[in-house]
Amino acid sequence: MTRSSDNLELVLFVWMDALRRNDPEQIAPYLAHEIVWQGLRRDLLCRDRDAVLDNIRSGAQHRRRVSGLEIRCRR
Repeated sequence: MTRSSDNLELVLFVWMDALRRNDPEQIAPYLAHEIVWQGLRRDLLCRDRDAVLDNIRSGAQHRRRVSGLEIRCRR
């Protein structure tokens, strides 16, 4: 398996399952401690792993309204 297919599998299975179950601890082992997560706006910024996990936890109510997700891979 290639690194890009490993990453795709991580997103499709682990990340999405963690979001579906509202269980950010499932994805936590895959996040670097020094992760920085930039949202669509400049003020939407998580500066470390704990902030990212808190963001995932707090966003559960909004994700219930999501009816679909499209993922595109560029080669």
